[in-house]
Amino acid sequence: MGAGRKTETFTAPPYQGLATYTTSMRNLIKKHLGGVIFGCKDITINECLSKQLFGLPAAHFLYVQNIFPGLPLFLFNYTDRKLHGIYEAAGYGQMNINPCGWTTDGSNTTPFPAQVKFRARLHCRPLPESQFREIIADNYYNEFHFWFELDHAQTSKLTSKLASGAVALSTPAPQRYKDICSSFSKSFCNSGI
Repeated sequence: MGAGRKTETFTAPPYQGLATYTTSMRNLIKKHLGGVIFGCKDITINECLSKQLFGLPAAHFLYVQNIFPGLPLFLFNYTDRKLHGIYEAAGYGQMNINPCGWTTDGSNTTPFPAQVKFRARLHCRPLPESQFREIIADNYYNEFHFWFELDHAQTSKLTSKLASGAVALSTPAPQRYKDICSSFSKSFCNSGI
């Protein structure tokens, strides 16, 4: 079992009219949370990227609230089953940054209120699931679904794998990627994982 691989089932309390439902997650404590994967489909990916906002259903707020500026983030497209990145949180995880996000006409309440603003850290070619599945193998709870919480080791490996297909830096300083990798190595080594 991986570090922090404790799983629990939580029932999220209703939040501003959202139904109560049960979800299973790793329940990593904040110091073990190395990164988070968010989900999208072909019909929502452009909104995520253009608004620089990721969102998940309310029950996921249990760990989205642990997201802090600079935490690595990834985006998994369920339609083509590819992982996009490398992103980083531009703020803290919150509820309803955009209360109408991912709705057809903007008049409804978002189905994905556990949200975080992000920015691109490094633009990379998307990874097909077959190329990252082994890295997060412990997160799969069935053949097609996995927990989105990543520990530091998984985050470091995903970042390295994606970076091997880097197409452009999102900041003008080429040193940025080396600094990022160095900080991942330090946090990984210092975390005792």
